[in-house]
Amino acid sequence: MIIVEANHIREMIASDNVKPLPVSISRDFGLLLETYPLLLPLGSSIDWSKVTDHAVVEWYEKTDQQLIEWARTLRLSSCTHVAMWYNTREPCLLSTFDFGIANLDTFTWGAPGPRYMFGVDLVNDGYRCSFHSFIEVTGGPLLHGIL
Repeated sequence: MIIVEANHIREMIASDNVKPLPVSISRDFGLLLETYPLLLPLGSSIDWSKVTDHAVVEWYEKTDQQLIEWARTLRLSSCTHVAMWYNTREPCLLSTFDFGIANLDTFTWGAPGPRYMFGVDLVNDGYRCSFHSFIEVTGGPLLHGIL
């Protein structure tokens, strides 16, 4: 399944709240993820017990505003925008910080496996990606983010 072609994602793109980024950015972020310790034997999520500076929140119980406030305590809050990453074959989806965090459930709905949202700043006609500043979404009740 191509996530960015799902109806709810196409609607966000059509509303100009979301912009697909070049797939090269997805590939580069995927390479970074390979440097993090993964839970074994599945290897599908980061082993957060081995990541020293991170924060956790039970996001299902939070309002959009509470989730934004939590995300503002993370490293990615130094960026004006965020990008949702699905895999190395699809474009990441760029949005403003508040829109991205408030719509995390919409970005991840129907997407298999762990998904990641990292910080991005717009620079001239390009993007400065802060790959080491991210949130992991696994589909469970907890979000993990880098401090």
